[in-house]
Amino acid sequence: MEVLFLRSFERDLAKADAAVKRKLIVLIATMEQVEHVTDLAQVKKLKGHKDAYRLRMGRFRLGFFVEDRTILLARLLDRKEIYRFFP
Repeated sequence: MEVLFLRSFERDLAKADAAVKRKLIVLIATMEQVEHVTDLAQVKKLKGHKDAYRLRMGRFRLGFFVEDRTILLARLLDRKEIYRFFP
């Protein structure tokens, strides 16, 4: 699958610490190799939103959308904030 970044994700990533960035590099490489996002561990589809998913990364959540064979990474926020700002 192709992985793209939204500007909001890039801003969130700039604020993240180095450990989260390292985990994210591995995760993005894994996302590019899977056939469907449900093949990834810790992924849940968000209720009430057609193509919105979240992925659990420790205390952070990665919010993303899936359109055809493209993953749009939208937000990377603390678990207490993600549902206020995503989707």
